[in-house]
Amino acid sequence: MKYIIKYNSKYKNYSVFNAEVLEVTKDHAKVKYNNKTEVKPLREVYDSFEEAKMIARERTFIKKFKLSQKNKNNQCTCSICGRKVHISKITVDHIIPIKKFKKVYNLSDIREDAEVHRLCFDESNLQLACELCNQAKKTLPDNVNIILERKARVLNCLKKNKMVNGKSRQVGNYAKVGSYVSNSKRHNKNAYDDLFAYEICKRDSRIIPLNLILQNT
Repeated sequence: MKYIIKYNSKYKNYSVFNAEVLEVTKDHAKVKYNNKTEVKPLREVYDSFEEAKMIARERTFIKKFKLSQKNKNNQCTCSICGRKVHISKITVDHIIPIKKFKKVYNLSDIREDAEVHRLCFDESNLQLACELCNQAKKTLPDNVNIILERKARVLNCLKKNKMVNGKSRQVGNYAKVGSYVSNSKRHNKNAYDDLFAYEICKRDSRIIPLNLILQNT
């Protein structure tokens, strides 16, 4: 049995369907499901139900997140530069990138661990970004990264009420040091480590101006 993913307009989510493979070519497969026949790319036909289910969940999260952020003109605001972009052109960016989740949790695929997968695709770890900002965030040079790491450590110390420059400080307004800090109970175990703080700084134009990032890319 094979599985495919389709958007289910009734429930407004992506669902997994059982599919019978009728014919296979080099890159495509003709499949039959629910008395319908379609030609799908081979990468869209899955052997594992669990894998298909996770991918369907990812696509549902992303689609709902985009729809929740659009205005009446079908435009979304980039979280980094503030520019308004049509919903078809906006991207959904992971504040903590998928590759960092893989590295921290020693995974070759984020879908190997359901809990890590949920954390990665939690709404609190998603933001909208235009293509330019998304690309700039991925390609920050070393000199900018050094600044961000230093600010991340300070942010982390402030949140934990540790000693900073000889003084103990507690931040009441998180926006002073970073525009995003999770207060979710289910997220607390990961919310304030240096990795998370680093990613807050990395995408916050109030901490590190976007033009500085772009000048160095």
